Amino acid sequence: MKKLTKMAVALAVLSTVATSVSASSRVIRDNRLKDLGISPVLGRGYSIATNTYQSTCLGKIETTQPSYDLKYRYIEIEQDWETQYRRSFETKNTFKFLFLKNNVNVFSEVEGNTTYHYHYIFADIDVDSYYHSLSEGNSDLSESAASLLTKGDVVGFFDSCGPYYVRSIGRHSSFLGLLRYRTTSVERDVNFELELKSKMRGFFSGGSTDTTISTEFRTETQTKRLEINIWAYGLGKGELADIIPTDIDSFKDSVRDVVKTMQDPNAGRITTMEVAPWIENTQFQDLLELEDEEEKLLFEKKKNLEANAEIISELDRIDRAQVDQYFKASNCRRILEDEYLNIDDDFGGGYEPENTFFSNLSQPNSQSSEISLEAFDAVLSTEKVEEYLIANYIFNYGQPEPTPEPETGALACIKSIHEQGIDQVHFRNISACVDARLTGVPVSPLLDNYCMPELARVIIPDDA
Repeated sequence: MKKLTKMAVALAVLSTVATSVSASSRVIRDNRLKDLGISPVLGRGYSIATNTYQSTCLGKIETTQPSYDLKYRYIEIEQDWETQYRRSFETKNTFKFLFLKNNVNVFSEVEGNTTYHYHYIFADIDVDSYYHSLSEGNSDLSESAASLLTKGDVVGFFDSCGPYYVRSIGRHSSFLGLLRYRTTSVERDVNFELELKSKMRGFFSGGSTDTTISTEFRTETQTKRLEINIWAYGLGKGELADIIPTDIDSFKDSVRDVVKTMQDPNAGRITTMEVAPWIENTQFQDLLELEDEEEKLLFEKKKNLEANAEIISELDRIDRAQVDQYFKASNCRRILEDEYLNIDDDFGGGYEPENTFFSNLSQPNSQSSEISLEAFDAVLSTEKVEEYLIANYIFNYGQPEPTPEPETGALACIKSIHEQGIDQVHFRNISACVDARLTGVPVSPLLDNYCMPELARVIIPDDA
């Protein structure tokens, strides 16, 4: 009975420790995936703390076969389409809204003594792919990444490969077609639309008799001046010339060809992404040799490893962001001085600071958000540029200038983790780490909105 009691206590303690461990995969499906300038790929390193991607540390990558969902529909667009659209679709479909906003532009016009009425049909094809994942049992770390682990350089591994890696990716592709025809009646031509939809819905049937475009129907499309506009995004490799329709025949073929390109496993804009901690990877654990024949990798060690890997990655990203800010501010200031503040009377150069304005890069068409050269010169002074560099010194060294043996700051934090063992200590027990983490990724609206300078307008004084 006593033995059972001890076992129960041990299991309870083990369960408590296990529930405190956050090492598990995460699924990301929010606006962190919208930046088209970043390339998430299977196996690439990732940091949740800073939403940044690092090196792909897998040398051999095997993947699973994805599955697909296909939605193909026709929607009649009336004059109140904006209200209906917002009520019928989710906000994620802003691309479709912009497509309609740009192409649904007129519902009637007069030619001579005849009034023509335009009617629109929205053809919408959505393809979602999922289950495209790493086959981890058949995927191996690259030689260089594995070498870091065998040498015990765990800090170097996490710094290069990130604390997480991308395990699976879900994608979305869309093909939008807008068909417009005109009639002399305000009413839609129901028979024409039924036949049109019938031909289009048979795009998988090739040249079967029920989907072949007859000469009579082709003539009717010309009489009604059928027009076709298309937008597409997230397509796979293919010939663009094959998916740009010029008439009803080629539109039918375009739909079929587009669906084929959408089935490329690497095609589509990323909508979901699963990331997993490296410490769950069996090859990582084996190379790091944190377990032996008698004892598996301890929960506490896994907890320390995951937490410390994340803080190292986070501090590294803050450091790089601060350095990037400094160089961006320095270059921005140099452009202001060289191109706008350097008044040379001999050549008539220079600009009047109070009459020269620069665009807000995030709102380029908003005159109210412009900044004058005079204000720009004041808020991005030489002293202000140096403040960005000093902020980086304080973050790294705990003081406004470098020192070879910092006692506080990010460098002291990382050094302490390395000396005590990345799996032996938790960063929360190191004061330098706690203080450094409070810094957060720096944000500078001034640099983001106005650098590098883009001239918006120059006011010419009346007495000039």
